[in-house]
This record gives sequence, C-alpha cells and structure tokens, in this order.
Amino acid sequence: MLRDSYGKCLVLGILILAVCAFAGAAIYAFDSSLEQPENSYLAAHPKARWIKLDLPFRLNARNNGSEMTLFRQKFELK
Repeated sequence: MLRDSYGKCLVLGILILAVCAFAGAAIYAFDSSLEQPENSYLAAHPKARWIKLDLPFRLNARNNGSEMTLFRQKFELK
C-alpha cells in the first residue's frame, strides 16, 4: 500500500515538473521573440500606435489569371 502511494506521488511530481518546464520554455520563447527587432508588437499602453505598412490591404480569394478545369469520363454503351 505504501509503495502504491509512493508511485502516485512520483508520477504526480514528474507531471508537475513537466508542466513547469513547459511553462518556462513558453515564457522564454515569448521573451526572446520580443527582443528580436523584426517582430513588432503593440505595447499595452494608451499611447501605443499600430505599426502599419505603406501598402494597401489586398485580399484575393481567387487568382486573377484565367483558370481552366477539364474532366474526363468514359461511358460504356451497351
């Protein structure tokens, strides 16, 4: 009985350690991405301004070029 509870505590401890390691790695990755100048984030204060490109917004759902679709079906006549 004592050995069973020791095993459960060990598994729980390993699980908690893994969650802490994952959280630490996520925080480290986020902090290191903030330090890179090519990543632009909007700061959370009232005087913050959005960083915008000087290009107009464009969203194309389809290609502007011509499109051709061909189907081939064989029919057997009896």
